[in-house]
Amino acid sequence: GGGAVGSVGAGAEGSDVDAGTVLEATLQRLRGNLQRAAERQARCEAERESIVERSGAREALQAVLPASAWEAALVCAHAPLLDVQRLGEAAVQVGEAKLVPEVALLEGDLRRMAQGVMDGRFEGGGATGHRAEACEECRLLAHPDTKIRQLARVRGQAASEESSADQQLRFLGSLRDTFQAQEDDAVECPMCLAEAKPREMSILPCGHRFHRTCTESAVASNGHCPLPACRRPAPASLVTHVGEHWPAFCQAVGPLRRRFGSKIAKVLERIKAIHSTEGEGTKMLVFMQWDAIAAQLERALRSVGVPPLVLRGPLVQRQKVLARFTESQDVEAAVLLLSLEHSPAGMNLVCAHHVFLVHPMHAETPEEAAACEAQAIGRARRQGQQQTVHVHRFVALGTAEEALARPGRVAAAQVAAKAAAMAAPLGRERERGPSG
Repeated sequence: GGGAVGSVGAGAEGSDVDAGTVLEATLQRLRGNLQRAAERQARCEAERESIVERSGAREALQAVLPASAWEAALVCAHAPLLDVQRLGEAAVQVGEAKLVPEVALLEGDLRRMAQGVMDGRFEGGGATGHRAEACEECRLLAHPDTKIRQLARVRGQAASEESSADQQLRFLGSLRDTFQAQEDDAVECPMCLAEAKPREMSILPCGHRFHRTCTESAVASNGHCPLPACRRPAPASLVTHVGEHWPAFCQAVGPLRRRFGSKIAKVLERIKAIHSTEGEGTKMLVFMQWDAIAAQLERALRSVGVPPLVLRGPLVQRQKVLARFTESQDVEAAVLLLSLEHSPAGMNLVCAHHVFLVHPMHAETPEEAAACEAQAIGRARRQGQQQTVHVHRFVALGTAEEALARPGRVAAAQVAAKAAAMAAPLGRERERGPSG
């Protein structure tokens, strides 16, 4: 006894990935595309503004100091942008005042900065080094319009990609929300403000949902989304009528996944499978980090007739919960929900030999996360344990959970769990790595 077997669930058994997991992975990918497109636009705009500022400063300096045109071009092409802006503003003021002493001071500042560029004294703030032959920065500043047009094209392409990703994200998000709703849920139509069941709705390519009758009327008369703030094209061939797909969806995706999502549904399936093979009184420890997930899992378990115990509240209440979990053999005391972060160390829960980690631990460092997970496993895998301890890990594919649950983290947690249990006389150990 006392060995440990690890397993990983990924929203589906083995390589069988359900449609909900694929949809969530697609949504995650689209969010990434949306962010990258926005970042490209921001970079293009920042570079365009820099070119405009440098070009304007060069023209102002050359107008006031025509004899120092080379130095002005050199400094404006390579010096930090703030310094270039300061020189350009000074040149405009000197040009308006036409004071000889001020011109001399400006020329002195320009020559010192030009020497600094040649010596490579500037760093950061957009500063670049000068190359005596074929200097790219000097060439761009000499012909700024060409670069600005190029940036405009790149920015336009990024804006188009952002718009496309945003529309796909809205559509798939609306599709997910509609099909995850309960059949009897009420959804309000933004056009007629009446309520309808999810299967009576239609989804436009932009992601907005309306009654099917409202949708058909709007598309037939206008050919675009009826919302004033949207007005995106909506040809009839691209409108998704939920009712036409609802029966196939209900057959492919069970009610638990529609109601609670693929992750919670998979946890429920695993718990029910264990109860079916080992008995309804089989004890299980279920760890999660977030209160929202704990609340959702508690509701889900109650809906399938397995009301869990939850370790929360004041000390006296927690002691009563632990006593009932360790002493009772009823199905109502078979599953205990605990926090990965806040469950007290030292709890001896060897009455359980199944440990569920609903999601990877999120912490400041991988070592801290591994330590928390190892402590969770150590609640059951310790001295006095007479059975093999099974660790069930659940990871959503295509999400940040994959990075948190990389093999090194799993191995670290297993090694830490072994170290935590060294005080117990352990039998033959069996380890199995991640399976998904």
